[in-house]
Amino acid sequence: MEPRERLIGLKLMLLELPKYVPHVPAEVIGPLGKLLAQRLNPRGTPIDFVMVCLLATKDMEWGIEIFTGLPVEGTGYPSETYALLRSEIPAIAAALFHTEFAEEVKKFMEQK
Repeated sequence: MEPRERLIGLKLMLLELPKYVPHVPAEVIGPLGKLLAQRLNPRGTPIDFVMVCLLATKDMEWGIEIFTGLPVEGTGYPSETYALLRSEIPAIAAALFHTEFAEEVKKFMEQK
């Protein structure tokens, strides 16, 4: 698959993230999927994916996008909600990427 096709496929999956991670409420994970669709690079490493996810959940928790200062969706929940989202990063990787990539994400998350 060409990089452009891979990027389009990944962005579409992220925009439909509640479908791929149904055990997390759509109103919480949907905005995360939108942020990730804007930020992810399909050539990124597992560590890149984790870092982008962590920054996106922090942006949601703070209510503004760190890069632009603009408001983001998915704000106003207790901090435990964003901790829950961060704990779901390995499940998100497993839903979106091949097994080896997802396993590396899981290993990295278990180290921190």
